[in-house]
Amino acid sequence: MAKKKSIKFNKQTAICLVAIAVILACLVAICFSPVGNAIIASLSQDDSGDNVTPAPAPIIGLGSNVEINGSVVLSNIQFEAHFVDVGQGDAIVLRFSDGNDWIIDAGSGKSEKSATTTEYISYLTSIGITEIDYVVATHAHSDHMNMMDNVLDNFVVKNVYYNAEESGAAYFEDFKDNLSAEAGVNVVKFDADGDNYSFTGDNYSIKIYAPGHDRFEKINYMSPMIMVEVEGVQMLFTGDNEDTVESWFMETYAEEDKDIDVLKVGHHGSAEGTTTEFLRYFNPEFAVISVGMENGYNHPTGNAMDRLYMESVITYRTNRQGNIVLYVDENGQYAFDVEYEFPAENNRDGANDRMLVKEK
Repeated sequence: MAKKKSIKFNKQTAICLVAIAVILACLVAICFSPVGNAIIASLSQDDSGDNVTPAPAPIIGLGSNVEINGSVVLSNIQFEAHFVDVGQGDAIVLRFSDGNDWIIDAGSGKSEKSATTTEYISYLTSIGITEIDYVVATHAHSDHMNMMDNVLDNFVVKNVYYNAEESGAAYFEDFKDNLSAEAGVNVVKFDADGDNYSFTGDNYSIKIYAPGHDRFEKINYMSPMIMVEVEGVQMLFTGDNEDTVESWFMETYAEEDKDIDVLKVGHHGSAEGTTTEFLRYFNPEFAVISVGMENGYNHPTGNAMDRLYMESVITYRTNRQGNIVLYVDENGQYAFDVEYEFPAENNRDGANDRMLVKEK
């Protein structure tokens, strides 16, 4: 029978074992400390920007005061525009100080980052939506309309504006069926040759310029141009419009509203939209693009982004910053609250990007 080897402990071995035990204890303590958590979080991210940790949401809303980047102070916020990240689609919420809430489109795309219907409805509830005064469906494409019937199911809706063309798509038929079943909803259908509507409230105005569903061949070009002014800040919401409608709008209606502050870029930044002529005519300082991650359409295109860059239009994108909220205060100051603190683009002049930087 082989003899068992015995392990001899000497003073040097004992000292080594004690040292190892102390080191292990220190590592465990660091891992569970705030410093350790920060180190682990930083190691879990890459440098691509696709895994940016979402910043904690501040308690901000109508009537709030907040400081942006130490240089812009918002006093008594009067307006919120929520560009909800639903992937490749548009879902915009406008909230005014007199209690009026608007929705412009409620659609989602098919990219991995698309919000589910449950997430979208939960978002509306989380910001305090209980009833919706006006719903505007710009045109009958799924990435702008496929959650409209869910909005009707979950909230009291007072007014609905949409193009009356026949689409045949299931989401559009569901929307119309749901709309006809809703009691007390005022339904307005844009005429074939177009309509204009004006609304006023406490320190704001809204103008809808609808081309009509027979004026142009493309369904995208049925999208109304919607001009919103709050405390002197001008915003233009464009649906899926491109160069043809941009030219029509500039020639027909826009002279009185020529200088704007914020542009919702048409058709998710397609190559045919957001022309240089359009940008120079309206001279926006900022742009927001609702677009999905790796969407398959190459949106926003390099052509559109180049034009925004050349005109120094600081640009926010839902596939970079996530949910984006624009705030306007009682003095006409405005700023952007973002879900992910990813740098705004096209800031060739190094201007203040007006991004709210949150404490981590």
